[in-house]
Amino acid sequence: MYYEEGKHLNSIEHLMESANKIGIQGDVKEFLTSREKEDEVYLTADSIKSMAQGVPTFLLSRPDRPDQKPISFSGGQPPESFLRVFRHLQTLRAGS
Repeated sequence: MYYEEGKHLNSIEHLMESANKIGIQGDVKEFLTSREKEDEVYLTADSIKSMAQGVPTFLLSRPDRPDQKPISFSGGQPPESFLRVFRHLQTLRAGS
């Protein structure tokens, strides 16, 4: 929703649209503006936060080129970043 459509996760209207798209039944707005399940939401969020270890880090290399240092970057990256790295890795000659 946020990354693909640029819609805000804290917008009741955007959340209602998304809920309707996936077929959630009932009064979505009433649920979202109520305190129903609030404790469960906070417990789930705390559980997820306790498992988070940091931002994603990517190490990309060619298995046939162990002599080459892996290319690394961290954090969320646009697809173009991956494509640039893949294209660069394609240009490396095997074993040389």
